[in-house]
Amino acid sequence: MKALFKIFFTFLTVSFFQSQVLTVDDFLWDQNQKLSVQDFQIKTQDTVNPIKSTLIISWELKGFSVLNKNFNQNVVNKIVRSASVVNENMPNVTQLIDYQQTNFDLAEIYARKMRKDLFLNKSKLWKGFDYASEILKEHLSEFYRVQLLMEIQSNSGNDEEKLNYWKDLIKTELLKTQQYDYQNRAKIVPEKDATSNAVL
Repeated sequence: MKALFKIFFTFLTVSFFQSQVLTVDDFLWDQNQKLSVQDFQIKTQDTVNPIKSTLIISWELKGFSVLNKNFNQNVVNKIVRSASVVNENMPNVTQLIDYQQTNFDLAEIYARKMRKDLFLNKSKLWKGFDYASEILKEHLSEFYRVQLLMEIQSNSGNDEEKLNYWKDLIKTELLKTQQYDYQNRAKIVPEKDATSNAVL
């Protein structure tokens, strides 16, 4: 099927001074909860760009964060419902949302990479939180590159075979990095953390 749409993602970052308190407006990434039409609260009749997710990857650190047993709760990957748009009358709306979910899953990989970097290099945080800003910038840059590659190869999610290939890559990587899931508050054991996939 020929692509009639282009996916838009808005990435915002916050400094450690800003609050990360989650609200009912936020859809925090969760392996057991997937995006639905209801999570796109702005409705549109646009058939060229019928969907847009406002995705935020952010971090928050405080003075004693360096003593944390992990940094999973310090890095958030979420979609803001009130700033996300959908044309729910599109015949392929389920496919559109599925592709947004795949991008959301991909973003979770890079949120986890940041959580891991913060944990393994927490000694650098004693001097301040510039390190956190630097690695977020690096991981977002890498995410943009990989996301664009996925978009090109899968024809924005319209090539089912190619999209399934990417879904499998993402699923494998998420399984390897479960220690760095936001919900995990246990102490991290780096030795048991599997090596990341080279593509991601």
